[in-house]
Amino acid sequence: MEQKITIPDHQLILMVKNGDRAVIPMLYQRYSSALYGLIVKTIGNQEDASEILQDVFIKIWQRGNQYQEDKGSLLGWMMRIAKNAALDHTRSRVVSQRSKTDQMDNFVSDTKGPKSEALIPDVGLRKVLDRMDERHRQMIDLLYYQNYTQSEVEELLGIPLGTVKTRARAAIGELRKILRNEKL
Repeated sequence: MEQKITIPDHQLILMVKNGDRAVIPMLYQRYSSALYGLIVKTIGNQEDASEILQDVFIKIWQRGNQYQEDKGSLLGWMMRIAKNAALDHTRSRVVSQRSKTDQMDNFVSDTKGPKSEALIPDVGLRKVLDRMDERHRQMIDLLYYQNYTQSEVEELLGIPLGTVKTRARAAIGELRKILRNEKL
């Protein structure tokens, strides 16, 4: 009977941070079932979950030097990466399906004028957007009216994807607050 050698997490962490390729199969053996279970629970699809799991381990490998022990356990860090990857997959699938069924461009797009002006025909909505912070207004315009993906906005504006996501959430929050105050 072959005996398994168990390496403690603190050594695995050092291996991850040092870019030691030998750590990937060890992490996979130890944690893949927990990560896979989380992904399946989040997206509800085993076939896609397998692909996402592979992507998660690539991200773990690429971001190994970002892990900070004082902010949580190794498993917790990997679970956050897995959860975010699963949520991104779900969002992209929802957005993809929405774009297939709701082709609003035919109704709101006027290719003769500037893109942002043409896509916001409602004067009332324009007034609400004009009251928003410029960065938030830009996010609403790019993501919702011009149908850019968050990754495309990241590339277009030259800012990190996390910043795009944070600004988008803040923009939606600001828009809700304005609309709530207007009682629309």
